[in-house]
Amino acid sequence: MTRLSNPQIVLGDAATEGSVLTVNTNEAGRVAVLVDGTEAVSASSASRRIVLITFDVAAEDNGVSEIRFTDTMAPRSVSGGNGDSLSTRYVNGSVRLTD
Repeated sequence: MTRLSNPQIVLGDAATEGSVLTVNTNEAGRVAVLVDGTEAVSASSASRRIVLITFDVAAEDNGVSEIRFTDTMAPRSVSGGNGDSLSTRYVNGSVRLTD
């Protein structure tokens, strides 16, 4: 059963000015996101919202939906201003739906 559908993806408030968002939602149950920009996003230990993804929720549905980062649609990566690969931690999670 698909609890989450119709993903809506927008740039978050921490995305730098002039950032370009490219998304791929062609494969059911998967979302690929690319954020490209000419200005660096400052490093921070605080949570920063670069991308915001919202979903429609199946009516009267309870349960848990997993949110996972994978390399299925595109390799996970974060690059610096010179195109060099930056160390990044990807954290999977879940969404608990209740009435």
